[in-house]
Amino acid sequence: MKGEQAAVLGRHAYRLMVPMSRAEPRDFFDLARSFAMALLVGAGVAAIVGTALHWVTIQPPEVVPQDQADALAAFRGIETSDGRLILVGGVILVASALALGFRKTSGPAWIALFTSVIVGAIAIADYRDITTVFYDEMQRIGRPSPALGLLLDAAAGIVGLIGSLMGIAASPRRDGA
Repeated sequence: MKGEQAAVLGRHAYRLMVPMSRAEPRDFFDLARSFAMALLVGAGVAAIVGTALHWVTIQPPEVVPQDQADALAAFRGIETSDGRLILVGGVILVASALALGFRKTSGPAWIALFTSVIVGAIAIADYRDITTVFYDEMQRIGRPSPALGLLLDAAAGIVGLIGSLMGIAASPRRDGA
């Protein structure tokens, strides 16, 4: 019956499907590497999106001078030098995840590890001391508190760290190893 028509229902005929390829089942390390890739892509996208979102919420002072009214505006991560570094780190994380999937070696995972450490360190340092970025770099007034974008960037650093460690553990050092 291979390739022939088979009557399944009264007036409906279906062609029997023969599998096109019989791929070998994936082993544990391939699945772990795939999960690591997903975490790294998620971390990279979170870092990129986090820089596009607001980094602070502002509680304005009671009296605002007329010439400083524009200094009350919240800012996004991309407007700061730290945010631009995190943006570049997010792009590197996504590229490392794709390279990890294609090359199946631990090199891209090591790059993702170092990138995640840098992204996480910058975001967590800014989260802990948002006043430095707020007053010194952005020259704003009011009382700042961290917002969703900065939290997302800090989480991206942590998730990227976990994903890169999984990628290192699930990948050989070289193609032949």
